[in-house]
Order: sequence, then C-alpha cells, then structure tokens
Amino acid sequence: MLSSKLLARPAFGNRRLSTRFAELVGEVDASLHSRYSFTAMDQQLATREWNPLLNEVASSFKKGDLDKAITTAEQVLAEDGPSVQLLLDLAVLYRRAGRYREADECCRQALDLWNRAFPSTSATMPFASAAASPSHPGPPSHPELVAALEEAGRVAALLDRYAEARRLFEAALEAREGRYGPDHPATAALRLELAQVLTALGMHPEAEALCQRALASRERVYGSNHPRVWETLVELASRKLDQGQDAKAEGLLSQVLSAQETVLGQDHPAVAHTLIRVAALHKKRGDFAEAELVLRRALLIRENAYGPEHQDLGEVLAALAHLRLAQGQPDTAREFLSRALQVQEKALGPQHPSVADLLTELARLSEAQENYQEAAELHQCALGIREKAYGPDHLRTAE
Repeated sequence: MLSSKLLARPAFGNRRLSTRFAELVGEVDASLHSRYSFTAMDQQLATREWNPLLNEVASSFKKGDLDKAITTAEQVLAEDGPSVQLLLDLAVLYRRAGRYREADECCRQALDLWNRAFPSTSATMPFASAAASPSHPGPPSHPELVAALEEAGRVAALLDRYAEARRLFEAALEAREGRYGPDHPATAALRLELAQVLTALGMHPEAEALCQRALASRERVYGSNHPRVWETLVELASRKLDQGQDAKAEGLLSQVLSAQETVLGQDHPAVAHTLIRVAALHKKRGDFAEAELVLRRALLIRENAYGPEHQDLGEVLAALAHLRLAQGQPDTAREFLSRALQVQEKALGPQHPSVADLLTELARLSEAQENYQEAAELHQCALGIREKAYGPDHLRTAE
C-alpha cells in the first residue's frame, strides 16, 4: 500500500485556490493508511493477499513516473478487485496527474464500498442528499473512512465543487478531532485545507478563524519558533490580505521572514514561499519594482534548491508574468509565461490542468496583441486538456 505521506503532496492546478493548498496535505500522518492491513472491512469483503505489483507502484511513484504507477495500480485493481485503500491510492495518483474526473470516481467508489460494507454509516456520508441532514450522529472515525472523506474533499475542490468539499472536510475534521484530538498535526493541517475551501466560498472570517485554531494547535505542539508555525502564519497573512487587512498581513509576513532567515538561512525554500506572499502585497500596493526584486530572489532560491526545471518555479514565473502585464509589458510577460509552460509541461506532463491554465493565459495575451490564429490554437490545446480533466460540461472547459 502506498503510504499517505508518500502520495499526499499533489500539484494542484486550481489557480482559484492557493498553491500552498497542495503542500498542506503533506502533513497527514502516514499511520492513517495502514500498510494494506486486513481491516475489518477488508475481511468482510474478501480475504486479500499482498500483490507484488504494489511494490512496483511505489517504486514508479518514487521515480516520478506517474503514468507507470497508475497503469500498474490499475492492473492491481483489475486482478484483485477494489478495496477502499487501493481506490484511494488510485485517486491520489489520478489527482497528481491532473486526471480529476477519474480521481473523483475512485473516491465515490471507495465511499460506496464502505457504505455497502457498513450500511449503518451511510447516513453520515456528506455526498449527495445524505449531506443535507443536520441531525446525523457524527461521522465514524475509522482511519480509512476519514482518509476517503479527505481525498474526496480535495478532488471536489479541484472540480470547483466547493460546497461539497466543505461538507466532506467538515465531516473528516469532526472525525479527526474525535479520534486524535484537536491538537494532532493532521487535524491542524485539515483545518488549513478547509480554510482554503471557505476562502473560495467567500467565507473569509470563518477561514481566518480556522487558521487561528490551526496556529494555536501548532504552537502548543511545536512551540512558537517552528517551520509548521511559520507556515500557518503565512496562511493567516493570506487570509488577512483577502479581507483587506494589509498592515496586519505585512506584520505577519515580516515576522515569519525574519524567523526563517535566522533559523533556516536566507536561501531556504521556505523563505521563497514567504517572499512570494510579500511580493503579492507589494504588487497590491502598486510597488511593482519592489515586487519584482522579491520575486526574482524567490526564483533564484528555488532554482538553486531544486534546479531549473522543477514545478515550483512555475508559480514564481507566472507571478513575474502577471507583474509585467500589470505594467503594460506584454512581450516580457510572454517570455515568463512561455518558460513557466515549459517547466510545467516537463514536471507535470503536457495534459495537466496547470498546463491548460498557462495555455489560456498565453492565448489571451495573443488575442490582446491581435495574433488571433495563435490564440485560437492555444485555446484549442487548453480545451482538449480541460475536457479530459474536468469533463465537457464543466465551467472550466468553457473558459
């Protein structure tokens, strides 16, 4: 079985959610996925033996070969039949590859499998009409079910089904708090994921309150001078910016940056993440020159840490492109977007939705420069990617 810690850092292509959303998932405790243990549910469904192909799935994933990992996992599914854990691993692999519809179907099958094995819990499922009941007795806290609710919530958010994602995350959070306590690291991480969804729903005060609770939990667990606490402060600063509280956001970011540079060093990748948020604040104030200096420093840190083709460079390059567009410099903006596209195609694959987002931005830039033929070709490429990821009737496909 692939451990949740191994698979839990997806590359989110949804530009409406913070790019940090993906990294928050990585704090989920690996113990929540037992190593393909014979759980009560699996024993109830069938007697299972370890399939050696699962070792190949894990090996392919570690090597960055998502396509092979998916193909092998699909073979295991065909040979052994479904289990909740295997379906969830496939869902994570599909999500990492940007195949959101298939990830969504795996999540639904996993929850359906659970319901059929334990029908008494069906009323607690936040999917479909069952979610509407306010009087449910509370979600059961079995680790497999909690993991299924969380993964389904992540995929729903990527498909812009934010109300559904909220219900799924809230059910998982209630279960986590009941089983592991309010200060467990995975509980705090899930609060931050839910905060991202609430932000997308425009529920900014509620999102900030969740960040504050996560911050308090992490300070109790780690102390005030810890990378997890700094991460949370950056998220809290983002929520402050959402509500127009720029001065408070600046204070939080300055506090984090000073601590990171002192403890981790000025060239640590965590510093680059904070710098990107600082640049966004400068841009919002119209201080484009300072914003570019900060972004170029963040880019250099990530290039030195990860190399020139790592996917994390894409975020900085796109931010630099948007900064140049804001200053009426479309030619240099195109250069940054083109490089970001090359990086993301290599890192994520040419069919990932993040690639479609960049293609669309380049298409709109071409339209603004009256290069309509090129714009049409770019739009067509983006359309093909989105149809596979979201489906032909999704709003994103019509972008």
